[in-house]
Amino acid sequence: MELGLWPPGRALSIARRLRETEKQARLLSLVLGTGEWDQNRRHEAQQLALQAAQAIQGEEYRAKALAALAPQLAGAAREEALQQGLEAALAIQGEEYRAKALVALAPQLSGPLLQQGIQAALAIKGRGYQAKALAALAPQLAGAVKDVALRQGLQAALTIRDEGYQASALATLAPQLAGAAREEALRQGLQAALAIEDEGHRARALAALAPQLSGPLLQQGLQAALAIQDEWGRASALAALAPQLAGAAREEALQQGLQATLAIEDEWGRVSALAALAPQLAGAAREEALQQGLQSALAIQDERTRTRVLAKVVPLIASQPEPLKLVCTSLVEACLFLQAKQRRDLLDFLATPNLFVPALVPPEATAAIARHIAEICGEWQWE
Repeated sequence: MELGLWPPGRALSIARRLRETEKQARLLSLVLGTGEWDQNRRHEAQQLALQAAQAIQGEEYRAKALAALAPQLAGAAREEALQQGLEAALAIQGEEYRAKALVALAPQLSGPLLQQGIQAALAIKGRGYQAKALAALAPQLAGAVKDVALRQGLQAALTIRDEGYQASALATLAPQLAGAAREEALRQGLQAALAIEDEGHRARALAALAPQLSGPLLQQGLQAALAIQDEWGRASALAALAPQLAGAAREEALQQGLQATLAIEDEWGRVSALAALAPQLAGAAREEALQQGLQSALAIQDERTRTRVLAKVVPLIASQPEPLKLVCTSLVEACLFLQAKQRRDLLDFLATPNLFVPALVPPEATAAIARHIAEICGEWQWE
């Protein structure tokens, strides 16, 4: 629809033929945000999407579907979607999934629905889930009510026994806190992160806290990152911490991160780490990182995995014709491989995010590909 190859009526026709209400609601939520809709068609699509979302059996999936649909609705229909989404969320038995549903709904709640969401979050007994739900709901609050919600969230986070969950919850809460409360959250979060035994989980916790660290806490985080023995963990933690550093300390962190990255044996992990690190490098170090990343990606034998990994590299080599030629060759090989596969495999490949940014083929070829995709989808037996 974004390319004008599918009119709204075609999207509606396909949606009506889908048997699974969850798929139907997801498709309509997506297409309602694209294309040119006249008022009658949009209203028809909105009603069909709302009916499909309401008919989803599992509360968790129904709540998430209604949360995704609500931004495409207005007035009474939007209020109905949010009310029923919140009702579905509150009916979820498992606290983890109830909290996730509340987080999905939180940015759109206001008035009485927001108050219900707050009460539901406070009723969650699992401190980690409670803290994340309150952190998601707090931006919609103001004044003393917001302060109370954040204080409750902070108290809940500080009582979490698992260091990884505690560090994650505190990293989520900290941006909304101020002054001493924020410093306490970051100090406790870093302390929890450093106590995590598994180096991979410790690195992820440090990376989550990194954008908010400064002063002595930043130095502690940097020393902790440098002490990680696992190359992927050390590289990812240093890549996250580097933007907060300056001068020689930043250069040293980036150099150490690059050395750790190049030592990662797994191609996927190496390319992922290089993609995170390369934008912060300059000159010869950046060129080396990009070259290593491209070589690692092209060395992957499995076509699907290679395609997903290349998607991480392509945006970083947009202005380099020779590397882009190598990427194009690899994509042609992937297309030849997909000839013997199902249509959905081809469409999944073509839909890989960032793979065709920048344009790797002429506009005429892109338009032809888009037309053929529309034809394939039109002939597909949608279920």
